[in-house]
Amino acid sequence: SALAHHLARQPLVGSADPLAGVYVVASLARHGPSAVAADRLGVAPLHWGQRPDVAVLSTRAAVAAALLAAAQGTTPQRDVFTTGWLAYAGQMMGARTAYEQISLVPEGSVVEIEQTGAIQLHRSSRPPWRLHAHELASDPHAALDEVRAEMTTAIRTALRNPGSEGCVGLTGGKDSRLILALLL
Repeated sequence: SALAHHLARQPLVGSADPLAGVYVVASLARHGPSAVAADRLGVAPLHWGQRPDVAVLSTRAAVAAALLAAAQGTTPQRDVFTTGWLAYAGQMMGARTAYEQISLVPEGSVVEIEQTGAIQLHRSSRPPWRLHAHELASDPHAALDEVRAEMTTAIRTALRNPGSEGCVGLTGGKDSRLILALLL
């Protein structure tokens, strides 16, 4: 409900930077443009393909390829070059996918969908790992407060998930001691 309230006040284009977590979010409007965005680090993949008369967006490359091929009256075609690299890399690298005409939406980007069906890609001008770097460097105490708040929010969010048992495996290392301090 907090996300719905945020998106009702601000369009996704231009206001995706403050969103946190791993996500793909869609903001659909009755009037005006709609938008789809993935998290700023690109952990949750958003795939897209476009032809002159159709555009597809999906969290799965195979689904995007099937939809685009169906719109063209064909079958999805594998990208042999990219798929071949899986033998060496174990995962896809860059924006290409295992399907022709389907690529990853660049991390931190928002895809805006006009009512006419035209789509436009909006890229963030700031890299995600340096969102507030200049502000945080000038006030280390504020930086620590922000990091603590971010970590505490992540822990509370995990504990709210249905089926969460609230159990943390601690090893006694620095990371575990930090998490234990936050839990306490």
